[in-house]
Amino acid sequence: MLNFVSMKYAFVLFIYILCSAGVFAQSGTDVPKSENCRLYTWQADGKLGATKSVALDTGLVGYKITNPAYKRTIAFQHLGNLGSAGQSKIFSDRDERSQFIFFQPYTLYYIAPEDIIYYNTKRPYANISYYNGGPANRKQENLNGVFSVNINPYFNMGMYGKWQNNYGTYNSQSAKNYNAGFFGSYNHRHSDLMANISFNGYQQYENGGLTDTRYVTDPKNTGDLDSYNMPTFFESNVTSRIKNWNTNLSYKYNFGHDKSVAVNEDSSTTVFIPVSSIIYNFRTENSFKRFKETAPTLTDTFYNRYGFDPSHRFSHSQTNDSTHFFLMSHLIGLSLNEEFNTLAKFGFAAYLSFEQKKYGMYSGFDSYYDNPELVEQHNMVLDVLGQDSLGWLGRRHWNDVYREKIGIGANISKHKGEHLTFSFGGDYYFKDEKKTNDSYNLNADIKTAFSINNTDFYVRAKALRKKWCPDFFEEHYMSNRISWDKDFDSKTKTEFEGEIGMPNLKLYSDSSSNFWSHVAPEFGLALKVNENILNNYIYWNRNAVPDQTSDNISVLNITVKESLKFWYLHFDNELTFQSTNADESILDLPNLCLYSNLYFMTKPLFKVLTIQVGLDMRYNTAYYAPAYMPATGLYYSQTDKKIGDYGYYDLYVDFHLKSFRVFFQYAHFNNLWSTNYDYLVTPGYALDRKYIKFGVSVNFDN
Repeated sequence: MLNFVSMKYAFVLFIYILCSAGVFAQSGTDVPKSENCRLYTWQADGKLGATKSVALDTGLVGYKITNPAYKRTIAFQHLGNLGSAGQSKIFSDRDERSQFIFFQPYTLYYIAPEDIIYYNTKRPYANISYYNGGPANRKQENLNGVFSVNINPYFNMGMYGKWQNNYGTYNSQSAKNYNAGFFGSYNHRHSDLMANISFNGYQQYENGGLTDTRYVTDPKNTGDLDSYNMPTFFESNVTSRIKNWNTNLSYKYNFGHDKSVAVNEDSSTTVFIPVSSIIYNFRTENSFKRFKETAPTLTDTFYNRYGFDPSHRFSHSQTNDSTHFFLMSHLIGLSLNEEFNTLAKFGFAAYLSFEQKKYGMYSGFDSYYDNPELVEQHNMVLDVLGQDSLGWLGRRHWNDVYREKIGIGANISKHKGEHLTFSFGGDYYFKDEKKTNDSYNLNADIKTAFSINNTDFYVRAKALRKKWCPDFFEEHYMSNRISWDKDFDSKTKTEFEGEIGMPNLKLYSDSSSNFWSHVAPEFGLALKVNENILNNYIYWNRNAVPDQTSDNISVLNITVKESLKFWYLHFDNELTFQSTNADESILDLPNLCLYSNLYFMTKPLFKVLTIQVGLDMRYNTAYYAPAYMPATGLYYSQTDKKIGDYGYYDLYVDFHLKSFRVFFQYAHFNNLWSTNYDYLVTPGYALDRKYIKFGVSVNFDN
């Protein structure tokens, strides 16, 4: 059991050590990627050791967004408090980042191995960020930090940490989350290595939602209560905790030869050309979930209100449900790199993969009522409720279930080059989790970039076809409150995506220094179309248990991104249109999700200070938003009430002074005057009312 109070102070000490190391570490290392590059950053790209360059978030645009979920999607359903369980309202943004299904509501907060940023830096780099908002007695706090240093020009190591403590403005809503880990890389001649270990933990008090949403939507006729005085179903006696640690090691041993490359007319240098590689990838994931009620009989009103069975399987005096998931995977293969063939510039890889999963849960129960011999055998005295001295109605049986998946795969790819990159791959599993032996995965990704009349364009297309077994926890689960035992068919998914973009079109192309060349509009536009076709789709039905439909479900997403700049004025928009043929009781989505940001941003004043003042807004049309089940921590379908059709506005001002950033924000600004109080985000849960936010971020890189 995590002690989050002591964890807070341990985390502060961790950040202090991190930044102190950034100040006192030795500098002067070299960067093998580029002699002129002081800091180079990248992420792992797939499981075969490829990498992709990424830029650090050091600008002002988007800096004031403190909810990490909004860094990955523009529309997010949650329980009203920062860090609470949630999911994207945009179907194509619902990525699987952990194979533990109870992590689904935390997917957009979760730090997976593919999210780790690796560094190669000539100087130690560190960043520390702090954010504070809300009323003094209900405040939200975030503390983030990262530190990275090169031991030599090829070996880098670092650590990161993210801590959230969010009390929430409604009763019994506190959420305390953390992400932390260590990472390292070594890139030189024969060896390319990336490794990390990450820790993710999420704890929240459950309140079951408001007993009556009219306290929010009709305050004048319900006493106009403050948020924290509005009645909720649970009163600080129900908690959910979920934690995880994951590791990843990616290693390539390269075979190749030295090649002389001319530096200028008078000199040359020798570089190593990797021709082929042995690939190895090792990954683990270890996850736990616990749901506790200190007095289940006091929370029965929630289950009765929403038509659930209020009975208790294990105990009338306590709920202490646990599940465990462990994953270990190995991949070994051989690749011929792009340098292998001087005529056709692409690489080829073939590999063998093995994956083992272990699922742990209570899968059996012998009640004292049905088995009186247990009482006699152990000389127990039961109370009036039929419970033993520990408060149990019988004996629970813990069971570990093992499943394996073994397969082969191949990939043809081109990652180098300015104008065309691609990847075509596939996996076939001749042994899968349910021994159906028909699981597979096919994928394709191609991207090209070109320029027309000094205007840059890019085009990208992706395709995916996969078939996989249902997860064990989708078919089997037992707890004090809710249980199921199912047998589902394998699922299939076909996905197509195309995107075309024009990052910056200058509407006035005259290169002279007249007035119009400085104030003429600049325009950026991107269009993305995504379609998912789902067969044997598994969803959580009205009873908050999994179900499978044989319907062929199609989900179409069309996203338009636009950015317009006129002098110092900017207007950025992202719109996603969604359509599905699914029945509303299976899957419902908002037809439109919108994020709009209007701001004024100066050029650097005195060459060091940039100021941004703006107003942004999030909106989605009304839809049957999934409801939330505290006992599982998962969302389930409902068709009783539509949620949405409300705009949420934030007013903000940001400053950027060299390596220092700060923002001030009035969140839910329109709550000052709006007579529309329908700001529910999930059935029974509402967004925060208006409040002030403040944040600061400092880089240490010299």
